[in-house]
Amino acid sequence: MHEIQTILSQEATLESLLTRCIIVLEEVLKLGAIHVWTFNQRNCLLELNCQSIHSFNQSLFPCQIPLGISVIGLTAQNQEPYLTNELDHPLCMIQVDDKIKDHFQAFAAYPLLAANQLVGALAFFSPTPLSAKVQQILGWVMTTLGYAIAYHQSQDQLQSRQDTILHRLASQMQNTLDVDRILSVAVQEIQEIFHIDRCNFIWYWPNQYGGDRNPNQLPTIAITHEAKRDHLDSLMGDCSPEYINVLSPQILVLERFEVTDIESDRRLNGGAEAGIGASQYQGMYDLLKDWNLKACLLYPLSTHLGQLGAILCGQAHEKRIWTDIERDLLRAIAGQLSSAINQAELHARTKASAFAAQAQAHQLTETLNDLKQTQAQLIQSEKMSGLGQLVAGIAHELNNPVSFISGNLKYARSYFQDLLSLITLYQSHYKNPHPDIQSLIDEIDLGFLMDDCERLLKSVDMGADRISQVVLSLRNFSRLDEAEIKQVDIHEGLDNTLLILKHRLHTNDSRRTIKITKYYGEISSINCHAGSLNQVFMSLLNNAIDALESVTDEREIELVTLPSTMTLVTGETIQTVKIMVIDNGPGISPEHLNHLFEPFFTTKEVGKGTGLGLAISYQIIVEHHRGTLTCESALGEGAQFVIEIPVN
Repeated sequence: MHEIQTILSQEATLESLLTRCIIVLEEVLKLGAIHVWTFNQRNCLLELNCQSIHSFNQSLFPCQIPLGISVIGLTAQNQEPYLTNELDHPLCMIQVDDKIKDHFQAFAAYPLLAANQLVGALAFFSPTPLSAKVQQILGWVMTTLGYAIAYHQSQDQLQSRQDTILHRLASQMQNTLDVDRILSVAVQEIQEIFHIDRCNFIWYWPNQYGGDRNPNQLPTIAITHEAKRDHLDSLMGDCSPEYINVLSPQILVLERFEVTDIESDRRLNGGAEAGIGASQYQGMYDLLKDWNLKACLLYPLSTHLGQLGAILCGQAHEKRIWTDIERDLLRAIAGQLSSAINQAELHARTKASAFAAQAQAHQLTETLNDLKQTQAQLIQSEKMSGLGQLVAGIAHELNNPVSFISGNLKYARSYFQDLLSLITLYQSHYKNPHPDIQSLIDEIDLGFLMDDCERLLKSVDMGADRISQVVLSLRNFSRLDEAEIKQVDIHEGLDNTLLILKHRLHTNDSRRTIKITKYYGEISSINCHAGSLNQVFMSLLNNAIDALESVTDEREIELVTLPSTMTLVTGETIQTVKIMVIDNGPGISPEHLNHLFEPFFTTKEVGKGTGLGLAISYQIIVEHHRGTLTCESALGEGAQFVIEIPVN
């Protein structure tokens, strides 16, 4: 029955192939009235596909036969052949006329199966009883026909589903622009559609360091996506150099490579054909053996952006005849896959470009903000420098006359004492002065002058001392001579700042006076920039005073200092000083609290705040002193600003 196998291996419609097989059976086995049905699973009917051309005009069998009806239906239902040499046997269940009886002596009905699945049925008459040898031949023929019908039915289904499959695959690819997701969906769909053991996607990355630098470096070929039967080993990973040399030519030329049976393929077993030499085919044979593939279909693809890859379809344990339908479908899928990868890559590049542009815009915004902040800080520094120079100048100008007054007070006291002694001596020797002198004594109230003179001198001395203290505080606050880090007394800096702001703390209206409460702990002097730290104190105290303007009840600011510790990111613990400025004002809302230290952010009315004070203070504490500046506040509960600075 080699003729049957040859016919079924050819490309043609199922009806044409079965008709030609019927002719062979008629000629070789002298069978007649051969009928072949295919099984329609949707309506569970055997449908007549073809029959032999004979001289009987009547229809011997119906075109459609339900399972279990007539000997044909029972044979198909039971999946067991029926043979008889008695045409009058009642089990035959067909009306056999005299013409048939004159020509034939036996009848047989066979189910056509593929992997124990019903795909059709075949019935015929024989002019002679069926011998055991003929029955053996018929058994092989029925098996071959069963698999041929199953194969063509699957191909017909595949062809009828091709548009649906491509549309479904395209829809799934369009739902994502992730290349990894696209390839995963593709290999899963191809394996399911083709009913194959495995489907893999292979990426080809060319030598990135070619040319004069390293012309001999191999490209990279890796199996990145896989869909397979559970019992098969995975092929995922980079290919070895030997297999790279085998696969590279196939992928680069973008030509399909297929193997029906690795053992019977002449190219893989010593032959050499155009395009690839014998050693190349031997390498392909070794690769397929190593990958446990008996049949394969390798379909390379490329994108418009120059990316290269390949789809690998494989059968592990049996040969596979790849049909034109499968080739066309795989070509269409490869085209869709190429477009999807290209689109995803374009999207990724566009997204990367947009991200880069966004990052650049963000960087420019940050640079602009830094420039604004630097400009604002320079302006503020210039203001503070000018203020410091003004304060220092005023202090210097005041210091000279105050020193003159303080220096001459002791001489004035001595002179007054001498004059008083002289007056007392005159009074003791001249108890009855001249009337004019007595009149002047009464007019100027000499006794009061003599008693009040000492009090007057003490008052002038106290005033001079007070002015000296103010001058010293002004000089300490300006710190023009202390730009570098030096040992500074924090309490002195706070007190000097309070002195400068005294006019805002004490007013003529006692109800508007702000109470200052100090809780100074025992802290040592710290190394810091004294002038810039005083600037921070000034900013925090000014803000606290501003916050208390709306408070009608008792207004209070607490200043707290205490020793503390700070743990660095390295795990080291260092000694620090905490300085807290606490007010009982209206508090700060949560949405404002997160932006307090941002440049140009202010909660004050237009014209009353620049939004720079806290931003510059934060920079001074955090960047210049490696400390922290935080704020704890809630609406209606006041605000607490906490500075923590390392002692050294």
